[in-house]
Amino acid sequence: MALGDIVRTMQPTPVVVWRKGSATPVAGDPVGFDASGDIIIAVDTTDGPLGMRTTASKTISAVIYYEILIVGIGVMKAGAAIVPNKFVAVLANSKITQATTTVNAAYTQAEIQRFWRVLGLYLGLESDFATNDYALSNAADTNLILVFVGRGL
Repeated sequence: MALGDIVRTMQPTPVVVWRKGSATPVAGDPVGFDASGDIIIAVDTTDGPLGMRTTASKTISAVIYYEILIVGIGVMKAGAAIVPNKFVAVLANSKITQATTTVNAAYTQAEIQRFWRVLGLYLGLESDFATNDYALSNAADTNLILVFVGRGL
């Protein structure tokens, strides 16, 4: 498997959209959508919905359209330590980190916005699944990881 690959499983069936954008993300990059519905490279302040740029693209009339995974399992790159089965979000450098979802009794706007910035769920290292390993590993910076992308978790 490689960055941006969709992991084909029986369920769920991956859901993708094709979008253009002024940004040129690489496979496995987290992306968001601007006011026109075009893609932007996601960072820590990008509100959802978020998706993952896959390996596929098409050029139509000199415009490049990228395949974006919006629901399904994709290979991405960790940017920090992540524990399996925890929600993940995007760092300022567009890598993936464990999401902070703590809300205090006197909640703030920043705490609420963290929920809009959840990308999906960390499942395990890409190599855990390649070797059929059932003891999933914590991720570290630069590891290839499997993320269940989508807000309908």
